[in-house]
Formats: sequence, C-alpha cells, structure tokens
Amino acid sequence: MIKGGNLYVNAIYYMVITAFTIGFGDIHPDDMVSKLLTCFFVVLGVHVVNILIILQTYVWTKLKNKYLSTVSEPKRTRVITGLAVVAVFCSIFGGMMGICAFENGENVNRIEDYTMNSTDSFYLSVMSLSTEGFGDISFKTIAGRVFAVIWLVMFHPMYFSAMAYLMNLAVKTIIGIPN
Repeated sequence: MIKGGNLYVNAIYYMVITAFTIGFGDIHPDDMVSKLLTCFFVVLGVHVVNILIILQTYVWTKLKNKYLSTVSEPKRTRVITGLAVVAVFCSIFGGMMGICAFENGENVNRIEDYTMNSTDSFYLSVMSLSTEGFGDISFKTIAGRVFAVIWLVMFHPMYFSAMAYLMNLAVKTIIGIPN
C-alpha cells in the first residue's frame, strides 16, 4: 500500500483506478484479504463501468432523437461523428490540462524535484483513458488523485462510447455498409 497522503483520497482513488481496470501500480493490495476484496471489486467495477456507459448511451440517444430528428441522414452522421471526435479530444486534452494543473500545482515530488511537462501529462491522460496504466507514471499528489477520480468517472465512459462509435463507423465505411 501507499504511505502518506490522505487515507480517504487514496481509498477512493484506488477504488476508481481498480474499477476502471487501469492499475497504475502505485497503490496495490498487500495482504490476502485486501487481494480478495480487490478481485471482487474488479469484477464488480467492470459492471459499474458498463452501467455508466449504458446510462450515457441512453442519454445520448434521447438527445440525438430530440435535436437531430429533423436533420437528413448524411448530415446527421457527420454531426454525430463530429461530436464523437470532439468528445475524444475533450477527454484527452481536458485530462491533460487537469493533470498539469493539479499535479504541478501541489508539487509533492520534492525528492525528485520533477514537474510534469505537457508530453507526460498527455501520455498519462491517454494511458488512463485507454486503461493501459503501465505504472511508470501516475497521480502522486492528493489534488491530482481527487482530479483523477472526478475526471475518470466523468470522461472514461464518454471516451469509450465515442471511440466505439468511431470504430463502428470506420468498419461500416471499410465494408461499405451505409450509415
């Protein structure tokens, strides 16, 4: 487990990182009971993320039907594709700006005297959203972890929904299925 920091922030951060199957490796279980609870939480967390994505898809469909019902089909596809691309960019660059602000604002890494540059924050943003989490870089400050909890819960489902839509559209385009 991690030493120092706020116990509650670390616990919530650990739950979100585990539920979204990112696993940076900066916080990990160290005894049998916590390992078993972590396994249970991973299985449960995948379903929680799925519920968030389903809820977001439901809201997205309601909004699409309400505001795009009068728009012709080719134009509707372009609008939805544009919104999906904007959602992906907002997820990545919103995370990048938050990482720079919150990780560098409360520089706890005085031992290394390291501040996160834009490349590192972009890398951490993409690795977090794509659920890679290699463990070479992670959120180290309390403010950064609070930001990670809020940002990942809000943007992770949006990122995955937008990427799924874009991949589906790409496959349809390659195969030649009309939209």
